[in-house]
Amino acid sequence: MRKWMNRAAVGILAAIVLSGTTFAAFGMYARAEKSDYDDDDFTIDAELSVSASSESFNIEIEVTNDGPDFEGTVRLIAENGGNDTCAYDTAISLSEGSTKQFVVSIPVSSLDTYYSGYGQTGTMYVILLDHKGNRVTTEKFTRFFQDYQEKVVIGVLSDAYAELSYLDANGYAMYIINNNYAIELVELSKDTLADGLERLDYLIIDQYDTSLLNAETVSAVEDWTDHGGMLIFGTGNYAYDVLSGFDQQFLQTECLGIYEAITGNFETEKGYGMDMYSVTGSYSPYDYYGISIDMYIPSVYETDTAILSGFSQYDMNYHYGSGYASSISYGNGSITYLYYALSDPEIAAACATTNYVTENILEMAADQTMLDYATFHNTEDGIRYSYSLTSALGIIDMEKSNINYNVLKALIILYVILVGPIVYLVLSRLKKRELYWVAVPAMALLFVGVVSIAGRGFRIADTTVCSVTFVDAGDTGDTGSVLYAYSAGHDDWQVALAGECAYAGPLQSNYGWTSDPTDYYFHVIEDMSGTSIGIRPDASFETAMFQRKAAEPTEGELLVEDIEVTTHNVKGYVTNETGYDFSYMLVYDNRYFAVVEGVEDGERINLRNADVISQANVSSIDDVFWRTAEQEYEENKTLAAQMAALYIGLMQSIDFGGTVVVGVVPNYDRVTAGNCAENSYGVFYSIQDIY
Repeated sequence: MRKWMNRAAVGILAAIVLSGTTFAAFGMYARAEKSDYDDDDFTIDAELSVSASSESFNIEIEVTNDGPDFEGTVRLIAENGGNDTCAYDTAISLSEGSTKQFVVSIPVSSLDTYYSGYGQTGTMYVILLDHKGNRVTTEKFTRFFQDYQEKVVIGVLSDAYAELSYLDANGYAMYIINNNYAIELVELSKDTLADGLERLDYLIIDQYDTSLLNAETVSAVEDWTDHGGMLIFGTGNYAYDVLSGFDQQFLQTECLGIYEAITGNFETEKGYGMDMYSVTGSYSPYDYYGISIDMYIPSVYETDTAILSGFSQYDMNYHYGSGYASSISYGNGSITYLYYALSDPEIAAACATTNYVTENILEMAADQTMLDYATFHNTEDGIRYSYSLTSALGIIDMEKSNINYNVLKALIILYVILVGPIVYLVLSRLKKRELYWVAVPAMALLFVGVVSIAGRGFRIADTTVCSVTFVDAGDTGDTGSVLYAYSAGHDDWQVALAGECAYAGPLQSNYGWTSDPTDYYFHVIEDMSGTSIGIRPDASFETAMFQRKAAEPTEGELLVEDIEVTTHNVKGYVTNETGYDFSYMLVYDNRYFAVVEGVEDGERINLRNADVISQANVSSIDDVFWRTAEQEYEENKTLAAQMAALYIGLMQSIDFGGTVVVGVVPNYDRVTAGNCAENSYGVFYSIQDIY
């Protein structure tokens, strides 16, 4: 018997070795297999356009086949600033001598066409694969995206506009808010200022007498700032003129005097000299502001300096100070005061030598707004990413996590008992102890099967997706979705998307690192069945985040009237005509928010009578998430998930200030199609009084 067992073991080992050798040889053959086509059989052209809303790169691909009939895939990969890339695959069939055209849409926010802020890379590869997956040809389009740069728009109101041209950084990208952007400068006048505000991210007023502005223009600037605009005053020797057109209630400061760096003179009002110490209690602006100023602008000691109230070393908690400037919040926006004039020759010379000075000023202004690193700047209308959004999707994913660890523990304990003493005792009684080496792996296979089947009930065996779909129910009906997905397997996986997509892709641009720009991590596939998304993971349960924009708008309206929120009150009316019942609504108004019990479809409610379950004043949009979803997570995961969905809807809707109402719908329409587990939420939002 023992000889027979030894021979069997040797036979099994030999079979394994032979099988491995056969598969290895087959793999080598498969890798060595050549395509049936030559690379000169095809001509590939590409042309770039950008969607009207600046949300997507629309790339028109034209492929001409001069060889035999072809069936395969056109793969488009855009170099992603050194990060992991995404392959966009389109199935294609080309008869001999024919030409086909099609469009591939890539979300702007998922692609970083800059590398470290120093010039643009923007190379694109179009790769042709035959039906066996063999590469036929590769066409490289260098600097393909050079005609399109996502920009931060800065309006400049100044009598010395030419001296401020250095602010555009000579075309180089700057890291502002949360990404690299080119700078576009717009020259403004008293006649063009009011109409030009809407497209601006920043407004710089420097060396200009704002008392020349009429009341309507001044009011427009104040409203623009309140709704999220970033206003920057360059003061210095021109402080009185620059601030003259605005009242102190808006400015939250006043000019106490101007310090002449070379003479040491201190002048209050215009031309009236006084001792600086008698006015401020300090002998110099360096003592008054109490901050190191030579960190950013070495030549500032030779520059005239404005002394502004409320920003001294005795009131440092009032503002955010950095270098020789301070920034304060105003509504959803910010006001930044530079104690020097940007047009001052010394300052201009210093700033022109490095982009870091300008970048620091713009970043400081953004830090005091409701953007707070949670969104892209307001000229970009695409789907937004934030770190809190990742946390919110994680909470939604955990809501219906049905993994019962007690059951798994019981199965493991039972396995240990059975595979050990019980199996041995049973075989001993049967006088078949020599079969123990067969029984152990058999029991292992049996329990792996049981745990695998059980795992399907625990949502760990199949691809899992949680999604939030947000709908602009107050204006356009535009519909987008964010998806958080993973698979228990280690292999490549894809999930099919439901409906027709305007675009789909990774949710953010900086999702990894790659040394080969033609390799890929994310995968978007377009074929006759529709659009699929997926990844090539390095490990099991590796999460990926995607964005999807629907090709068609969603019907239904959410009507809001006279909304007002304070710490203690919620006012206004909401009418739900979306076709869905809301379980909860979030109402946001100028840094105040409230969460109320939902509204049924067709219902109009007076918010004065609504059941408010959460209400607070916040300093950033992310605070809404921490005060709702995060606080509820341990006690009530279902409620926390709905609060997380509301936060995602708020983040996607609060573009340029205004008052926002967001309603949440649990178990909303699935974003995916096919065999995967999906936990889906829908949010409908409407914006009141947006600038």
